[in-house]
Amino acid sequence: YTTFESLTGQERRAVGGEDGFSLLPVFEGANTSGRSTLISHSIGGSFAIRQGNWKLCLSAGSGGWSAPREKAAKDQNLPAIQLFNLDSDPAEQTNLVSAHPDRVASMIQLLSHQVASGRCTPGTPLQNDRKVIFLPKGVEFP
Repeated sequence: YTTFESLTGQERRAVGGEDGFSLLPVFEGANTSGRSTLISHSIGGSFAIRQGNWKLCLSAGSGGWSAPREKAAKDQNLPAIQLFNLDSDPAEQTNLVSAHPDRVASMIQLLSHQVASGRCTPGTPLQNDRKVIFLPKGVEFP
C-alpha cells in the first residue's frame, strides 16, 4: 500500500498497510526503503524478527516445512530460540544465542514493543485482533 500511495501522491493512511514502507526511494536509486526491522510468522506459528544482519527465530526448529521441524528439533533438545548473523552465516548454521545474550534480549524487547504497538512504523498504536504470544514455552521475557 505504501508504495502505491507514494506513486499516486496519496497521503499515508493511519490504518491499512500500516507496516508498509515505500519502495519508491529504492526504485529511484536509494540504497534502502528505510525499513530496519522485519517480523515474520512461520507456517508453524513461530515468530522471527530481523534487524539489520541479525535474525532471531523464536523456535527450536525451522518454523516451517524444512528440517528440522519443531517436534524433531525439540526431540533433539535444540535450543528454544536461535540467533543468526546473516552477514557471516547466510545459511543459518551457527546459533549465536549464548554468544550474544544482550542482542537476544534487545531483539525480544523490540519485537514486544512492535507487537504491543500493532505496527512497526511510526504512528498511533493499533489494537491487535487477538492476544499475541510470541515467546516459546520456557523462554522468559528479558
